[in-house]
Amino acid sequence: MSDLQKFLSDISSIYWWISVIIVGLLVSLTGDFLSNLIDKIASRSLKSFREKSEKRKIETIEKDNALIEELIKSPKYFMWYQSRTVTRPLMSFLYIILGTVFIVISILYSSTSIWLNYITQFFSIAIAFLGLRILLVANKRNEIIYRIIDKELEEKE
Repeated sequence: MSDLQKFLSDISSIYWWISVIIVGLLVSLTGDFLSNLIDKIASRSLKSFREKSEKRKIETIEKDNALIEELIKSPKYFMWYQSRTVTRPLMSFLYIILGTVFIVISILYSSTSIWLNYITQFFSIAIAFLGLRILLVANKRNEIIYRIIDKELEEKE
């Protein structure tokens, strides 16, 4: 008996139709139950996530304001902070280039050693993420410096 004939005989039996209907009802009922359960869990966790996020945002603003006050009080510290901020994008760029070099090495030597390939891919991804993280820190520092400059300009006016 071919597969097509077996399929046609299965479809024509009442047992197959009853089992399909029962399974369909079970899937529908469990799907509704699981959907409601997931909605309840998500609403609770999202509420707590929102509260934690708001709390973290307030703490970050307070830390930034304390840092701004400290930088305004100490011109030497401000100059050091500003110089470190200027070098961060360059460091980020160098890390991203290094990650790209590791990817090229991974592509060139992929046929020689699978372990070398995996190791270079891991390092390239890790170094690229490190470069992006440094760039994010630099952007945050630039934002703080601009807030200090804006604050000083407001005081002069």
